[in-house]
Amino acid sequence: MKKICLLTIWMGKLPESFWLWMITAKKNPTVDFFVITDNKGLVDNENVHFINMTMKSMKERFEQIVGFPVKLESPYKICDYRPLFGKAFPEILQTYEFWGHCDIDLIFGNIRKFITDEILEQYDKILDAGCFVLYRNCETMNNLYERSMEKDNMAYPYEKAFRTQFACYFDEYMGMSILGWKYCRVFRDQLEEKVVQDFSWQRLNFQSYISDDSFLFQWKDGRLYRHMCDKEGKILLGQEPVECMLAHIQKRNMELTFTSQEVLQKKEFWIVPNKYQLEKPEGELYSSLERQVYMELIQKKDRQRSIKNLKSYGLLDYILHFIRSRRIRKWIIEEKKFF
Repeated sequence: MKKICLLTIWMGKLPESFWLWMITAKKNPTVDFFVITDNKGLVDNENVHFINMTMKSMKERFEQIVGFPVKLESPYKICDYRPLFGKAFPEILQTYEFWGHCDIDLIFGNIRKFITDEILEQYDKILDAGCFVLYRNCETMNNLYERSMEKDNMAYPYEKAFRTQFACYFDEYMGMSILGWKYCRVFRDQLEEKVVQDFSWQRLNFQSYISDDSFLFQWKDGRLYRHMCDKEGKILLGQEPVECMLAHIQKRNMELTFTSQEVLQKKEFWIVPNKYQLEKPEGELYSSLERQVYMELIQKKDRQRSIKNLKSYGLLDYILHFIRSRRIRKWIIEEKKFF
């Protein structure tokens, strides 16, 4: 079995639901997880390991690799630098055949059921969404980010991405995904949605980015199942649940209604907007009006965040970033049929 290692970086207070992420990660004992954080006193637990590091020392590592000062003031911006992990953390990754990065707002199912040795032998880059990506641990893939500077691709140039404070999504669709499509053997799932469940965070219901379908999720002793539901959250009768690898619960305030001991004893929980609960949901969970109010509130907060970033990082920098990002998005919509 090929050795897999996943890195995640979290600066600042860990979210309340972090222990739930750990439970689902530990149910994948043949995958090693390394959490790089400035939180102290965290104890390694089976296949989940902790490495203490500050933002300053991490920034210095990235600058040593690229050879120029980089912008890294907010933890969210770290995502743009994830393609550098293969060169930034050789002391961690040297014994692994594949390394990757993942988020901690994930619920994992059975990773090895979907990322088999057959897939690892056939592909050099596994998946596109920044919440979970794997790279073959070799010089070519560890230096793939450099090809964003070449003129025959649409990727956001890494030198531009690392010199702005704006999030450029260089680790996924604006950068590394494009490089993967053009130069590598890539295992993709974006349009099929059979492996990664990465739904819109701007809607109350867990609605697909690709289709109109809505889902709820059930985690059961290390396996994750997707249940089809209607727009009000009622599980549809006659629809068999589909097993998937992970659900990305991004940018949501999720209520935890049970303790770690309770879920370890029951070995099962459900994921509904915006709650983790032990019991299977029955009936409608929210109304059309609640969905509309939620979407309007999220859009308002998103506009406020954009205005704040604009004031902090500067108008000129934003204009250049906006023009470049819009051009890339337009190309992906036309060529790959999503966004």
